[in-house]
Amino acid sequence: MSTPDLALIDTDVASVLYRARLFQRVVPAGLVGAVTDRALAICVITLGEASYGALSRKWSARRTAEMLAFYADSFDVIELSRAAAVEYGRLRAATEALGRPVASNDLWIAASASANGLPLVTLNRRHFEPLTLHGLRLL
Repeated sequence: MSTPDLALIDTDVASVLYRARLFQRVVPAGLVGAVTDRALAICVITLGEASYGALSRKWSARRTAEMLAFYADSFDVIELSRAAAVEYGRLRAATEALGRPVASNDLWIAASASANGLPLVTLNRRHFEPLTLHGLRLL
């Protein structure tokens, strides 16, 4: 049996998958195709954004812990590395030079994907499209 391909998912995809599990919501068909038969990872930035979301919405400690447990059980976590930091700088400079800056957290997520040779699964393609000109692969 072969190992499934690994893909990095952004914060919105992780959130959709969490809500699908928690509330039995339907996952969009396009997303199902991108994540089926793949091992999934999140960047540590996504974990930070999810934690922030829970705190800003004043979730209970129990609900927050359940969400974090789901993330731990469902996704590998990609830590930031020197390679990701260098890639972040390259992507930021390149997109700003073209007059198409990308939000900082999106840049970190994209840099983590690129530095680790992983495709990125996102529901916000327009946020990440400018980065495909610089090597980011989107699913």
